[in-house]
Amino acid sequence: MNTLLISENYPFATSWDKRKPNKTKWTREVKNIFSSSFSGKNISLYIHLPFCEALCTYCCFEPIISKNHTVENRYIEYLIKEWRMYLNLFQEKPTIKQLHIGGGTPTFFSLENIEKILLEIKSTSFITSNAELSFEMHINHTNKEHLELFRKYGFNTIVMGLQDFDPHVQEILKRRQKIEDVLELTKQARFMGYETLCVDLLYGLPHQTRSSIIDTIYKIRQIKPERINWTEYIHMPEVNAAQLSFQNLLPFPSEKEIFYTLGKEMIIESGYTEISNNHFVLKNSKVYNEYKIGHLHYNYIGFNFSNTKLCIGIGARAATDTFTMLSRNCMKTEDYYYSIDNDEFPIEKTHYFTKERLLLRKHLLNLMCKGKTKIATQNDAKLFNKNILQTIEKMEDEKWLDLKTNEIKIRKKGIKNISKLYSILLQSFENNKTLSENTTLKLV
Repeated sequence: MNTLLISENYPFATSWDKRKPNKTKWTREVKNIFSSSFSGKNISLYIHLPFCEALCTYCCFEPIISKNHTVENRYIEYLIKEWRMYLNLFQEKPTIKQLHIGGGTPTFFSLENIEKILLEIKSTSFITSNAELSFEMHINHTNKEHLELFRKYGFNTIVMGLQDFDPHVQEILKRRQKIEDVLELTKQARFMGYETLCVDLLYGLPHQTRSSIIDTIYKIRQIKPERINWTEYIHMPEVNAAQLSFQNLLPFPSEKEIFYTLGKEMIIESGYTEISNNHFVLKNSKVYNEYKIGHLHYNYIGFNFSNTKLCIGIGARAATDTFTMLSRNCMKTEDYYYSIDNDEFPIEKTHYFTKERLLLRKHLLNLMCKGKTKIATQNDAKLFNKNILQTIEKMEDEKWLDLKTNEIKIRKKGIKNISKLYSILLQSFENNKTLSENTTLKLV
C-alpha cells in the first residue's frame, strides 16, 4: 500500500514545481484550508517511519536500511516536534478522522517509541469514534505486543504487504513469509477487535507462475481480508539496483496480462468486488457498503471513507495534501532534522493546482470513488468543452466510459485502464484550457 510518497500520478500531482518552495505561502495555504468551511478542522494524518532492517528487492520506495535501532529515539523526537509545529499553526486541536502509519517498517520501532508518538497524537487532538486508524504490518517484525499496543490506541485496520506465497518468489524478493505466521497473527488481530485487514499482492514478479498465483489466492482466502490490492510489479533497477539480478526472470508482457486476469477472476470468485483499478473489497464489508452509497473517498493514503480535504504528513519523505496544493518533506533525515531545528516546516517540494486542474481533479476523484461525475455547472461545461467531449466519445467507443446528458460514467474496462484514462483526459485538457484564472470554484 506504500503509495504514500507522492509520485507523478494523477489525480495528485503531474509534476513537482521546479522552483524552491515558498514556505510562507505554503504555511498560509495549510492554515486557511484547516480553518475553511469545507475542511471543518477535520484532517487525515499520515506518519512516515522510513527505517527497515533489510531491503526487499521489489521495493522502490527507498527506505533507510539500518540494524542500528538507536536511530529511533532522535527520529521520534523530531516527529513530535513537527507535529507540534502544525498544532501551533492550527492554534486549536484538530479532529482526526483518519490516521495511517507507514514506512519503511513501522514495527522497526520499539513499543516504547511507538507509544510515545501515539500518546502525543492522542493527547493533542480529537480522534473521532469512527476514525480509520491503520498501520502497515511486516509479518516478520510484528508480534502480539505490537497488535495489543496499536489496538490500545484505537487502531482498527492492518495493512499487509504479502506479495506472493511461493517460496522461490519470496526468496528472490528477500521477503520470506509463511502462511502459518500470517494466519496466527491475523487470528490474534481479529480476536483483539481489528475490523479490517488489507492485503497487497503483486503480479509480474520474477519466478512467478500461474500455479503460484493460484496457490497464493487460495491462501488469501484463508485470511479473508476485507480489502485486496492486486497491483502490477514495477521494475525500477535505477532506484533499486538489486532488481538487476532478476531482470531476465520477469514474465513477458503477454504472460503478465494472463497473470492479471487470472488473479482478478479468482479474487472476484472469492466474493470481492472491484471498486477501482486493481482494488477489491469484500462484499458487505464496511468499505463496500460505503462505496455502494457513494461515500468512498481517496487520498494518497488510499481508499477511505473519512472524506477529509486536508491530509497532513509528518516525518522525512511524508507528503501533505490540502486538496488545492501538495508538498513533500525532505528526503534525507539530516535535512529533515535541520529544517525543524531552524523552526521551519521541512518541506522540500510543492505543487499548486491551477483552477482548471483543481476542477478536473474533483471530476477524476468522482470517477474513481463514485464511478460517475456530473457536468452540473457552467464551469464544468467550460472544462468539458467540445474537444474534450470528443475525446470522451472515443473512450465510449472503447467501452471505457458512458457519456450521457450532463453525466459521465466509468465502465468496467475503464476501471482496468483508469491510469491510462486519466492520462488521456489530462493530455486532452492540456490542449484545451478554458477557465479564467479569476473563476471562483466551489469545492464540494
